[in-house]
Amino acid sequence: MHTTDVELDRRFARAAQARNTRSRIVKTVMFAAAVAVTVGTITVGEGPAAPAVAQPVTITLAPVQGSVAPAVGAAGSLPVTGVKAPTVKKKAAKKKAAKKKAAKKKAAKKKAAKKKKVNWFAEARAILNKVGGKHVKLVKYNGNCSGHRVVACTSFKGTTVTHIAISSGFAKWSKARKVWALTHELAHTYQVKIMPKLKAAPNFKKLFGSNLETLANCMASVKGKTNHGTRCTSTMLKAAAKVWKGQTP
Repeated sequence: MHTTDVELDRRFARAAQARNTRSRIVKTVMFAAAVAVTVGTITVGEGPAAPAVAQPVTITLAPVQGSVAPAVGAAGSLPVTGVKAPTVKKKAAKKKAAKKKAAKKKAAKKKAAKKKKVNWFAEARAILNKVGGKHVKLVKYNGNCSGHRVVACTSFKGTTVTHIAISSGFAKWSKARKVWALTHELAHTYQVKIMPKLKAAPNFKKLFGSNLETLANCMASVKGKTNHGTRCTSTMLKAAAKVWKGQTP
């Protein structure tokens, strides 16, 4: 039986097609192996290894889930999606808000300090009222009391008290000293009422050295206001207590 030219052509075509098929399978397996090293896994059939040309090839790429991106090998890694870094704009806004809050707090503190400074006179008036001097006039002054620089001063004409004057230095004192000072000045108003008799009293000279300030301090001690540094004996306190009643020591 003779083979015709047509049959030979057909055989040659089939042989060429088979070679091309084998070549594509080999290339696919090589490509899949390369992919397995980089991005996922490769599975050739099931069970023991078989010739590449005899088994179907399946390539499986691991899917990216959630916010985790696939690794890119030793060179580094891809950024994680879904996580936003603070922007420059947000940082600036936060800084501005903090600065504004600090400025507001500083202004409030300054306002409170100013208010406190203005109210020192009101505080003095309240203390004087509390220690028994509600009937006495209280005024502000520059601290010059007949040539002496003092925070508080009692003014009078004859046996009549005109007023008690007080300077802004009062604001710097402790509460205990403020109370003592106004009790001391109130004591002077009681001294003024009996001034001629007081100066002539033997015990005024004997016990207090004819010193109105010493007597005023002991009179304050009688009221329990002892923030003055003067030592008052029991005899001095008894004598000072009489002046509060309008009597001589």
